[in-house]
Amino acid sequence: MRWTAGELLESALRAARRAKYLDVALTSVRSVKAIGDEGSEEVVESGQEHLTVRALTVGYATASSSSVSAESAAALAESAERSSLAAERAVRLAPVDSSSGERRSAKDRAGMEEAVAVLRELGSALGKIGAGRRRLSFEQISVRRSIATSEGSEVDEETTVNMLTVELALPNGLRVRRALGIQGPVGGGLVDAVAESVADEVRVASREPASLSPLYRGSRFTVIMDHEAAGALAEAVAGATSSAALMYSLAASSRVAVLDEPRLPGAPGSRVWDDEGVSTRPKTLLSPGGFSRLGTRLTASSGSEAGNAYGLPGSPRPGHSNVHVRAGDWSSEEIWDEAGEAFLLRGAEGLELDEHGVLTLRPRAAYLRRRDGDLIPLRGLTVRDRLDWLLSHVRGASKDVFIAPELADGVPRGRGGPLLLIDSARLS
Repeated sequence: MRWTAGELLESALRAARRAKYLDVALTSVRSVKAIGDEGSEEVVESGQEHLTVRALTVGYATASSSSVSAESAAALAESAERSSLAAERAVRLAPVDSSSGERRSAKDRAGMEEAVAVLRELGSALGKIGAGRRRLSFEQISVRRSIATSEGSEVDEETTVNMLTVELALPNGLRVRRALGIQGPVGGGLVDAVAESVADEVRVASREPASLSPLYRGSRFTVIMDHEAAGALAEAVAGATSSAALMYSLAASSRVAVLDEPRLPGAPGSRVWDDEGVSTRPKTLLSPGGFSRLGTRLTASSGSEAGNAYGLPGSPRPGHSNVHVRAGDWSSEEIWDEAGEAFLLRGAEGLELDEHGVLTLRPRAAYLRRRDGDLIPLRGLTVRDRLDWLLSHVRGASKDVFIAPELADGVPRGRGGPLLLIDSARLS
């Protein structure tokens, strides 16, 4: 039997009569992944489904199970109610308007046979440009959330995201990676477009890499961040919204704006309702002189509004949907021309922001860009600098913004930005 969240809520309410608030959430994540690895292909399917009940009496508590039935809903409601009654600290939920509705993603569902054929053709094309060992995948991820609350909200949303990932290990030890969100049918000019976008970087990265001299490690240099690296910078800002003190510091110095747009058409993290069934809306997380904070009904306070809850199955926590640095008014050519000799950072393999606001960013690839445009690949380069310093030294941002897909606990989100020219960044 296919249960609705509303039907399960009725069972939960009968079992937890002391709860001041109760909600029931049904979540399912389905993945079909075609993998191409050195001439062989396979298709892997996976999925999981959870039932979560969250209760508020004195405190707030959750209970989850992979069993979906009226009996499970009642048992989970009793468990969540007991835990919330035993809480040491009373909490309250921020008031929100009730929501109702149903939405299905408009993205086309790709056929796996077609996807495997594309991976085979793409692998052949990349082999011709000396791309080294390669691992290609096409993954279709469908996420469905159905939420019903004791306050009258009932929403049902399913989103489907298609992700193409290219990972290349070059003979010199360097790597090239691309992650693309694919809309519409698979095929057509997709292979040529991806192969062409990767070819230039492969040619440059295949050169013998150099290292930053120990004499210069810890010094500051001019840096260009590509769209993905700029997205990591935006994600760091999103993470900083949990600290008002840090956000005040960033707002006082930032030359750019950082946005979270959960309803951005075609973006991988787009959705109409969050994991509490609250309507989502775009937020300017940071701008020169101002900021707002990601919030849930539990954390909403001054400067923080509900509508950014993630955490199913489990307790809601603030999180971003499609976070990016706002576009500037420079052309890409102006960024390159103005930079002169600079370090180019592509992507982000590691990102950490400590409690003091110091950012550590390990790019996927780094290059020294000469004034004549020549690129020298570098090993082991890391940005380690105060986030407020980096944001205060952005000299220019390009007009074009690219948002790449990423997976957070198996759920697609997006992060990206324009090309960023930063006058001063500490490298090590």
